[in-house]
Amino acid sequence: MTQSTERESVARYVLIYLGWMIAASVVVATVLMLFPGVMHSSGLFLVVSVRVAAAMAAYQAFIKRHSRLLDAEEYWDLVAFCGLLGFAWEAFWFCVGAALDDRPIHSWQAIVFGFVGGALLDVAAPAFGFSNRTGNRLLNAHMKRQAAVFR
Repeated sequence: MTQSTERESVARYVLIYLGWMIAASVVVATVLMLFPGVMHSSGLFLVVSVRVAAAMAAYQAFIKRHSRLLDAEEYWDLVAFCGLLGFAWEAFWFCVGAALDDRPIHSWQAIVFGFVGGALLDVAAPAFGFSNRTGNRLLNAHMKRQAAVFR
């Protein structure tokens, strides 16, 4: 397999990750608007859950197509690109929120800390979602479905 073919296959799953992340973010935002108290109790959990679920959906699509786990290069490419997309998504919404809010920003340290923490979470969630542990479970489920179809 050539290097360009690997990049194309990884790009497909990064786009799947992005689509699931946006769709799940819209659902979570809707729930948070309907029930604002949820944000204070489990907002961070919801953000991480969206990222892990999007990574698992992309990994499931990879397993359905290739019937194997990710190799090390594909894993790190997906973690890096999906982490970058997740961070860009958060930065975009921060900028939208800052533009719509007329209050001044008092603490730049809090903003930097929030972006650093967000960047770490945006890399950690795909790293877990694309891990071999998760992949083994998804691959086993896929193989059981394939065995049931061909019986």
